[in-house]
Amino acid sequence: MKINFPYNKDLFLLDKIFNTDTPDNLRIVGGAVRNFLLNKKINDFDLSTTFLPQETQKILDDNNIKNIPTGINFGTVTAIINNKTYEITSTRKDIKTDGRHAVVEYTKDFKIDAERRDFTFNALYIDYNGKIYDYFNGINDLKKGIIRFIGEPEKRIEEDYLRILRFFRFYSDYAYTFDYKSFNACIKYREKIKNLSKERIKYEFLRILDGKYPIKVLKI
Repeated sequence: MKINFPYNKDLFLLDKIFNTDTPDNLRIVGGAVRNFLLNKKINDFDLSTTFLPQETQKILDDNNIKNIPTGINFGTVTAIINNKTYEITSTRKDIKTDGRHAVVEYTKDFKIDAERRDFTFNALYIDYNGKIYDYFNGINDLKKGIIRFIGEPEKRIEEDYLRILRFFRFYSDYAYTFDYKSFNACIKYREKIKNLSKERIKYEFLRILDGKYPIKVLKI
């Protein structure tokens, strides 16, 4: 599937410096792709690269692009271009987690990177030719308004308990219904929310209230 994605000049610059020598080393992923398909406002752009974080930093430095190692232990480097931020994260898999943070191992495979993400419609990638990569039928879930964890819901939650609150946040704003296996996993692990920081709980709860259907979610 190909779409006419609204690349800006900053994204084209990143394409030039990451993809010129070897194509398809950098893709846009997640919320920007999801929101475009829903005709919703795109607030920011997250990118996924097959380069290691140190290589990402070098590419940016060599092209005089300011960058900050915002999550270097997890492969994330933030590029700052024209006063806008672009998070660039190396393709990876999570080999060990504690319910919030992960020990990561890098990979060159975008599909393996997609497997560690939370929901099917958040694992959509688009390359610079406008081709969408949908590894888990996320577009169909998006069209039907279904929120669904990737793979085994309990495993996804055990990797990061924040995903319980994110499930209801996305249900409030993006979905009409939910996958019941995913919902039941959230119920099973609900006590684990106590392991999260108060700041994260507050942030996600406010996002729920800011969604399209907060009353529906709060009743649940």
